[in-house]
Amino acid sequence: MKVIAVSEHDGGTAYAPTYENVASGAYPLSRVTYFHVNKQPGKQLDPVMEELMRFILSRQGQSVVSDQQVFLPLRGRQAEPSERTLDQAP
Repeated sequence: MKVIAVSEHDGGTAYAPTYENVASGAYPLSRVTYFHVNKQPGKQLDPVMEELMRFILSRQGQSVVSDQQVFLPLRGRQAEPSERTLDQAP
């Protein structure tokens, strides 16, 4: 298998699949992965699911993501809105 740089358009800048290019979204074959939770408006999230989400969003959880080298860890600005949602009272 050969790793190659790719461009979105003919004649456009070709980006190599480096960590930095994937993290910035410059590499066109990268994508964002979402984790959705069904939290009913005005109701408390299941406590086990809430704890899992808090761990995933925490520095410790993101360190695990980084160590696995399969997904990119979230930047603080990406995790903060989800953390605020978890902190909102029902």
